[in-house]
Amino acid sequence: LLRGPALLLADEPTGNLDDETGRRVMSLLLRLVDEEAGTLVFVTHSRELAALADETWRAHSGEFERL
Repeated sequence: LLRGPALLLADEPTGNLDDETGRRVMSLLLRLVDEEAGTLVFVTHSRELAALADETWRAHSGEFERL
């Protein structure tokens, strides 16, 4: 993160965190990619966190659907 990557991949970055800490972590990640003009691709089971994304895709039974 120190080098300001153009692409940041995160698999369940808040999966084991309580709700408040999870929101804070996502806020920091989103601010980081915004300030660095980067892209964050993250996987989550949380609809609340998914709603923060500019674009959302759902994977179900091996199929992908843009929402």
